[in-house]
Amino acid sequence: MHTILRLNNITAGYGDKVIFKDINLEISDRSCLGVVGPNGGGKTTLLSIMLGINKPLKGDVEYFRGGEKVKSLDIGYLPQQNIIDRQFPISVKELVVSGLTTLSPSFIGSRIEKGQDVDRLLSVLELDNVADIHIGALSGGQMQRALFARAMVSNPELLILDEPDTYMAPDFKAMMPSLIKEINKTCAVVMVSHNFEEISRLCDLIIEVDRKIIYI
Repeated sequence: MHTILRLNNITAGYGDKVIFKDINLEISDRSCLGVVGPNGGGKTTLLSIMLGINKPLKGDVEYFRGGEKVKSLDIGYLPQQNIIDRQFPISVKELVVSGLTTLSPSFIGSRIEKGQDVDRLLSVLELDNVADIHIGALSGGQMQRALFARAMVSNPELLILDEPDTYMAPDFKAMMPSLIKEINKTCAVVMVSHNFEEISRLCDLIIEVDRKIIYI
């Protein structure tokens, strides 16, 4: 297995407030990393550094593909629902397609024309019957599945899931472990969860983030 992401001596925070200091972490291809920790301990900040959304105050983030250093990776991201504007004028299918916007225009065009990945995901996640509905009309569980589809549509090299089981209906929540195991065969996964028992079954490595990283 090759390293695909490396955090080197990362110190992160906002303004004068430091969230954590001198964190080092490596993620390998097809690995599954579980992340636990208290609210305010730095879990979301850690994810934002991995995604390149926020820059560290100190240290650097390195990405690799096949053992060679690259500028970035194709990363799928399932955020917490409370950061999504459900009034935004977009349908479920358009939300899923928006997960392709980091790819080249020609690649996006061919994917949309064929519709294979989008339609397949909508079907697998039982959203095909609401594909043309505005996202504001979705239940919490449907919205979570739509965001999951958006994270997966580009066939990412790394999938980051921030509390993926939140709002999910019991039947789909029961499907999640097998779905993540299947995804993990070709894609590295980082999953934040408050359900320690579940990530213990799914993940190769678990860390607690509470102003520092503690390996469990």
